[in-house]
Amino acid sequence: MTTTDFPGDDKDNAGEKYCNDDGVTIYGVDFNAKYHTKSGLGTGIAYNYLHASANSITSQFSQPRPHSMTWHLDYEKLFAKDYRLSSSISGRYLSRPHSKGETSNAYSIWRFSLALQMKKAYRITTIVDNLFNYIPKTYYWNSPATKGTSLSIGLSIDVDKI
Repeated sequence: MTTTDFPGDDKDNAGEKYCNDDGVTIYGVDFNAKYHTKSGLGTGIAYNYLHASANSITSQFSQPRPHSMTWHLDYEKLFAKDYRLSSSISGRYLSRPHSKGETSNAYSIWRFSLALQMKKAYRITTIVDNLFNYIPKTYYWNSPATKGTSLSIGLSIDVDKI
């Protein structure tokens, strides 16, 4: 068997060859924290710092965003034996890409959800995604796939608990 018999060699499958960019150095730090109280209130935050150097800012591949953060605040309350209310608000922030060529901006997107569970078998959920109606001026490959605020309402029935 020769090396040309293996899948992914550069002669038979040239478009499938994987190559790293020379001179790209990337390192980062993550921080995550969560806390929930007995009263039903919970919160969480996650932050990431990504340092990219050398050729990463001119690379044809990823245009790293140095700062990103997600957060949430939630609350759950059992009102009676058969009624539970849950709500949450969460967000995501991405800083401007570290790039010479791309012009996308920093942005944040927020989501609000409210759910009512009844008699353990029925659940009504309402979600408002992109709460503050963020719409990118120009869509790049790493832009959020959104055209604005969206509203979802759903009903789920757990038939084995009826």
